[in-house]
Amino acid sequence: MDVIQLGTGEEKISYVFGGIGSAGCNMVRGKENALALSAGAGDFQGFSRRFHVDRSLFPAMEYSSLGIKSSGLAEMERQLIPELYGDVFVGFAGLGGRTTSVISPYVLELTRRQVIPSIFSVSIPFSVESGERVKSARKTLDAIMSGASLTLIYRNDHLSEIARDMPIMKSFSLMNSIIWLPIDDLSAIMTREDLDIFFGEVRRKAGFFGMGAGSGREKERRAVAEALRGPWIRDALKMRPDTGIAILHSARPDIMDLKDIAREIEEKTPIKRLLVGSIRDNKLENGKAKLSLILMK
Repeated sequence: MDVIQLGTGEEKISYVFGGIGSAGCNMVRGKENALALSAGAGDFQGFSRRFHVDRSLFPAMEYSSLGIKSSGLAEMERQLIPELYGDVFVGFAGLGGRTTSVISPYVLELTRRQVIPSIFSVSIPFSVESGERVKSARKTLDAIMSGASLTLIYRNDHLSEIARDMPIMKSFSLMNSIIWLPIDDLSAIMTREDLDIFFGEVRRKAGFFGMGAGSGREKERRAVAEALRGPWIRDALKMRPDTGIAILHSARPDIMDLKDIAREIEEKTPIKRLLVGSIRDNKLENGKAKLSLILMK
């Protein structure tokens, strides 16, 4: 297995975090300088950066990739493109609804046009929801994955495993906090020197996240084992992933810890390439570790 270390440079990366549609806006609400993109005015509460999309432009947005543009769409693009500028665009969306199905692929197209790499974190409807909603989610997911460098996928069906006996709204709040963990970790470690490496290895991939913790002499083994038991990581293992990202939290991380993590992942998964990084976490006691793990296909 090839192991590539991230976070060895100095210059930090600028990110644009965008919530798309009602669910996406809920995912990023409270995050500093997050951008809300929606057709519903009620979705903008609490946001200093907001962009209202006129529903009358939806048909034009759907055909914009064919080069068909109305004057209204051209004016909207003129206003929206400056909002998307950064080294990386990170989009958040709950798939299945009409607003998300139109805005997500359109925003992705704009970032590609500006040569801005993108990561999308998306939730998939419950399998018991309406057939039309599930069908729309699949179509939108395909559109996002065809252009985004990395699409992190979270199936709502797994909520029952992570939030047993929890009211549905509280379970969604918990899920939103989990969705941010890999994004927070990546934004904490990646530097400008990592951009070509990361987006060279991660290209149009589906990613699935898991987290684990361990303590004692075998803390790395325990953290990997717990992460691999996560419900979304199990989705990845069914697909025989080929690439992974492992970010270790420790009070005193060192290269040997990362080597131990890499060895455990190599033994327990089929991946051929692993990007690794570490975060010094002073809240953790010595001898304890936390792991963010993304497996991709």
